[in-house]
Amino acid sequence: MRSIQGGRVPAKASTGKFRLADFLFPIRPLPRLGFAFSGGVLAGILLVVLYFAVVSHPSIDVRDASGTLFGTPSESLQRAEDAEIAGEEVQGRIVTEYSGTVSVMRADLTMKPDVATRFLFDPDGAKLKGVSLGDGFSGTLTQSNGLLEVGHGGGTFRAFFTPGASPAQNVRFQIVSAGKVVYERSLSLR
Repeated sequence: MRSIQGGRVPAKASTGKFRLADFLFPIRPLPRLGFAFSGGVLAGILLVVLYFAVVSHPSIDVRDASGTLFGTPSESLQRAEDAEIAGEEVQGRIVTEYSGTVSVMRADLTMKPDVATRFLFDPDGAKLKGVSLGDGFSGTLTQSNGLLEVGHGGGTFRAFFTPGASPAQNVRFQIVSAGKVVYERSLSLR
């Protein structure tokens, strides 16, 4: 105590009350800085969450994803048939391809509004597993047991088939105008 000048050091009188603020923030200017820092951190976290949840867009467009119908990547599709359709009511191309587990029918058809095209298949020989419509598909597409019908202008689509119990692997393509079949052709899926 000899190093302290004046003998005694004045001490702060104890008030007897315990204050949580005095315990957590013993020096008075620091609470303001602490609240400003924690408020800034919370505002930053909120802005980052809002940016990634609302503003940012996914880098991959998943609207065109159609699933895992093709099996292993080593399987490649082999062309079964390539049919050019050139009539006064319907124009386009139909390509059928196959692998060991799936057959794919790609069609790009343009037709008059009052004309429909039908794809008839044996549901025991070829099971329709799905249809993927192209971006500019303006027509209608209806599906029932053994029938896939496209009308009102057509467009681009793909139909996916898997082999069934029956060996029949053909699709009959028909052009229907005014309720009558005006053109018919058989397409091989294998």
